[in-house]
Amino acid sequence: MTKTSAAGSTKDLAIFGFGTVGEGVYSSIQEKAAEIKAVTGTELHICAVLVQNVEKERNVAAGTVVTDNPAEILANPDLDTVVEVTPDAKTAYPLVKESLERGISVVTANKELVMMYGTKLHETADRTGASFLYEAAVAAGIPVLTSIRETLRVNKITRVEAILNGTSHFMLTEMENRGISFAEALSEAQDLGYAEAVPDKDIDGWDAWYKAIVLARWIYGQNTPIDVYDPEGIRGIQAEELWQTRKQGKCLKPAVTLEKQGKSVQITVSVRELPLDHPLASVQGVMNGVYIESDLMGPLTFQGPGAGKWPTASSIVEDVVRVYTNKYIPGSFDVTSSEHPSVIV
Repeated sequence: MTKTSAAGSTKDLAIFGFGTVGEGVYSSIQEKAAEIKAVTGTELHICAVLVQNVEKERNVAAGTVVTDNPAEILANPDLDTVVEVTPDAKTAYPLVKESLERGISVVTANKELVMMYGTKLHETADRTGASFLYEAAVAAGIPVLTSIRETLRVNKITRVEAILNGTSHFMLTEMENRGISFAEALSEAQDLGYAEAVPDKDIDGWDAWYKAIVLARWIYGQNTPIDVYDPEGIRGIQAEELWQTRKQGKCLKPAVTLEKQGKSVQITVSVRELPLDHPLASVQGVMNGVYIESDLMGPLTFQGPGAGKWPTASSIVEDVVRVYTNKYIPGSFDVTSSEHPSVIV
């Protein structure tokens, strides 16, 4: 609900989850308040943040409620948008579903949520007139979903190759450049906040697998048949293997491949040998890269930070801006269709 004044409109926004990314989103919206208002004509009021531990001190403004009760937040009749950055799909789904059912727009970075429940959530959003956006769920700071949707509308995208997991890519880069072991690279990634304490989803390829499915559905439609295999991660790779591959004029990358084959899409997540002149070969460290082949544009490569507090927060805040600038109109892009005439073959 919008509150109006002589200075313009004010809309309430809540953040579900207040870890590293949630704090980054809060700070970014506060620091960029003038820019957001200039672009949207709207002043955002962060009315509440949902946390696990209400006893922990939080650096929030006096007008922001800190609570562990989502019902308290959703009961606010003025709540207009929710940013969801909780740790997993199980936690997020009921919160996002209820928000959308109430007509409250949702911006999320939760790739597991979108992969598992994206179709249902899009249908709910279209029915209630809410927006459901998730740019940060695929490549953190790289605006690949927005670019595909808004700038490749008549292109036929036939193939995508991408590095979508910053943790595993950082580890391989450090192992090759410094000669450290897999265990040492993992420990450094954890110390820097790139890897979780239990890093299996990253190093075994599941994180990239989730993102690949989200990306495939975004490009080719929620109901397009997808041939997908269990991912191959980087577990067990050592520096010597990376060096030997380099001597052969190639490099090893934790890569995702999406390829349109007839009416279906084949997805592969594996450690691939790439020639050194491949557009993704020069991507280093925690950076992600996305290489797209299309008919009119031809080859196109995106590169940018694939992990971290501020890149992820940036994509989330830009999605929030899109909610208020009507860049995404519910129902205008039929995500439940197997044929997206604006994007696909």
